[in-house]
Amino acid sequence: MAKERATLATTRANFVLPTASRLAEAFTGAPLDLIKVAAALSMVVDHTSKILFGFKSTTCWYIGRAAFPLFVFAIAVHLLRGAEPWRYMQRLALLAVVSQPTYAIAFGTTEPDTVFTLAIGVAVAALAYSQSALVRHLALAATIAAIFAPQLQARTGLDFGLAGIALPAALVLALGAGRGYWAWLALVLLGLSIYPRTLFIYDLAALLSAAVGGSAIVILSLACRGRQRFLPRFAFYAFYPGHLLVLALLKDLQV
Repeated sequence: MAKERATLATTRANFVLPTASRLAEAFTGAPLDLIKVAAALSMVVDHTSKILFGFKSTTCWYIGRAAFPLFVFAIAVHLLRGAEPWRYMQRLALLAVVSQPTYAIAFGTTEPDTVFTLAIGVAVAALAYSQSALVRHLALAATIAAIFAPQLQARTGLDFGLAGIALPAALVLALGAGRGYWAWLALVLLGLSIYPRTLFIYDLAALLSAAVGGSAIVILSLACRGRQRFLPRFAFYAFYPGHLLVLALLKDLQV
């Protein structure tokens, strides 16, 4: 047990770079809370459209494309600021398990909810950050090949698929390990925006919605830099299953 704790402490110490810490600190307090609120609103718009209106609103669908990348950005900031990745992953996994029954009822599906993707993504990000630059680039290249190769058609059984699992690692590396990872991040975001049975022009529109909309929110949030946070610490952990419960009840009233 003592050896395991020492290993975790070493992992955490190696996880944070000075330059990454300075960048992450810019989003301490109100800016990161604003990003989380924007992500939550984007998610609610998307989920409301899907659950109550059956995917009929294209506008709502595009608004919803920014939610997942914004939540991943918040995760990346927490990790680069020194959050213990394994405990973070455990909290997200617990949230995913608790939320799964309501998620299944609301969406009428047996597929795992999105927080499972985030939990696994945290583990992958921590593992990737601890590797050498060569291993990181090789792993990202293999991941991109799996996402885009029609012959492989990589599937994970998780929401947002392999690209969703890889996005936290790509973003953490891009923000904390240098410019050499920005191209990989762009490709992962493109992979995240590719949907079956859609024209490529719609995939590009989804990418722009996620990248441009998300980037604008991140930049605008810095207007509140230096202000204290206004959300309770675990607000999203209550909000996520709560909003699914409300939507499931509203869906039931429609029947």
